[in-house]
Amino acid sequence: MMRFELPWPRYSLPCCCRGTVHNISMRCFLGLRPDADGCDRLETLTRPLRQWQLPARWTHTQDFHLTLCFLGDIDDADVQGVRYSIEEVAGSMPRPQLRLNGLGAFGGKSHPKVVYAAVDDQGDACAAYHRDLCEVMGMRPSRNFQPHFTLCRPQRVPEHSPRDWPDLITAFGAAEWGDIGVAEMVLYESRQPSNGGPRYHSIAQWPLLS
Repeated sequence: MMRFELPWPRYSLPCCCRGTVHNISMRCFLGLRPDADGCDRLETLTRPLRQWQLPARWTHTQDFHLTLCFLGDIDDADVQGVRYSIEEVAGSMPRPQLRLNGLGAFGGKSHPKVVYAAVDDQGDACAAYHRDLCEVMGMRPSRNFQPHFTLCRPQRVPEHSPRDWPDLITAFGAAEWGDIGVAEMVLYESRQPSNGGPRYHSIAQWPLLS
């Protein structure tokens, strides 16, 4: 598990508030949240995929996002420092021009761990945001950054099943689903979902420039 080391000193509590402090660790990341139409588009395009009835944990509609930067585990006491650190970058980000182009998979096509909607990022804006945020946070940018929207996390298909994940990925690999709009950048906390509810909790949001 990655442990996030902050590039700034921790805030000190006033003397009157000091005592036994139990910091809660949160697994956090920064991502772009689709606008309402974008969420509807992603939900719509998953319907024919679900009809294949392959076992998977499908992304909740409220959880759709495009990850920009993983932050790892952060103490709740340091969240305000994270927000302050990225405020300038977050407040100057224009909306990228994104287009949904087919399915992709992480972990190999035969037994994928993630199936996603591939994104054509005109102007490579998301890659630039990734580099800027990593620089601000004192992290090394990923050479393999690839903008995408996770649609599901596949589970192993029963033996002798007439269809498998490679068949679905091939069938929809070149699909064109059109443009998708994103409304804001969000600092997310990843939680264990309950009763099929959302997995990601929004801690802070920054609207993107038009």
